[in-house]
Amino acid sequence: MTHWPYAGRFSLAVAILSAAPAWGQLVDLKGQQWIIVTLSNDPAPGTAGHEEFIGYIPTLSLVHELNRLSILDLEWAYRGGMLINGGSERNVHWFGRQHRLWVRYAAERLDLRLGLQKIAFGPGQLMRPLAWFDTFDLRDPTGQTEGVTAIRLQYFLGPRLVVWGWGIRPDVPDSLSVGGRVEYTFGASEVALTFHRHQPTRLDYTGPPLLFSGNKEERYGLDLRWDGPIGLWTEMVSARAVAAPVGPLDRMELAMFGGDYTLPVGLGLYVMAEHLWSRITIGDLQAVSQVSMAMASYPFGMLDRLLLVVVYSRRQKSLYRFLQWQRTYDNFILTLIGFVNPERSIDAATAFGAQGGVSGQSLASAGRGMQFMIIYNH
Repeated sequence: MTHWPYAGRFSLAVAILSAAPAWGQLVDLKGQQWIIVTLSNDPAPGTAGHEEFIGYIPTLSLVHELNRLSILDLEWAYRGGMLINGGSERNVHWFGRQHRLWVRYAAERLDLRLGLQKIAFGPGQLMRPLAWFDTFDLRDPTGQTEGVTAIRLQYFLGPRLVVWGWGIRPDVPDSLSVGGRVEYTFGASEVALTFHRHQPTRLDYTGPPLLFSGNKEERYGLDLRWDGPIGLWTEMVSARAVAAPVGPLDRMELAMFGGDYTLPVGLGLYVMAEHLWSRITIGDLQAVSQVSMAMASYPFGMLDRLLLVVVYSRRQKSLYRFLQWQRTYDNFILTLIGFVNPERSIDAATAFGAQGGVSGQSLASAGRGMQFMIIYNH
């Protein structure tokens, strides 16, 4: 298996656009554009304490109805923009890459999708052991995530039972990472089992593979959710290396527990908390860490919302604070963020375990500062 050249992807995108009027019964062209300005008192060496991030994602969707119970559709999206950092020398970094490029067949019981797509599951909000293939972050108002090149199947055996299966193309030619998931719903609860055999490649866009060895991994996941008067959920993951040329094999265990509730205060004060426990084992060596997160969200009328996120890493004894005000219009979202984090000498990213930051927020991971965003959806 070889990588799909960029020229081939661009040619396919042009062909899709050319064929859109004839092929699609429903053609939808939309996009998301954002401008992010970040100020911080703790920039990385050689960079300035301010940066600007401008991005745009145009998205084309085509839908063709095959019959009353089945459709064929596809989606193409391209992510482009630039990151500007002053520093000792003005540094402008341009980027552009395919964001989505998939085709799907959907019927009454079957959903089959092929191409560059998002694969996301699990009830976790911020502490997310099951964030194996995505970078969703509740602190990111754009709602965007990276994708993986894969074939993904969902089969609905009934109203309560769903079976997933996927094969993901890694960075290693002539290889494939495969996995599956079974979800069962009963009453107000849902339970799921997940398995993935991971080739030596960077599938976790929020960081490196779960294990340090860089060899093949086997991952097992269990997640449960109960939607009662108080919402409760958990995600548990066990990963182990299955081959290593030298040295001991390593393994990792992750367990997250969370809950949420809306207090009858004013328009409704939403509170949520999660706790993540993790243990890494290499031979006879072990490292255990625990991270706790609390969040509160309150709406002010129809347009405004205030969000507070506090994260505490017990191993580092570090506290991360994040306060966000957001105003939402029909097409625009205005966001103002203030953050108070440890200094850059402490790796802020490690406090979140397998969790990832918001794209373009390199300055927001350390020190004190603020951030302003304008997001336009059309």
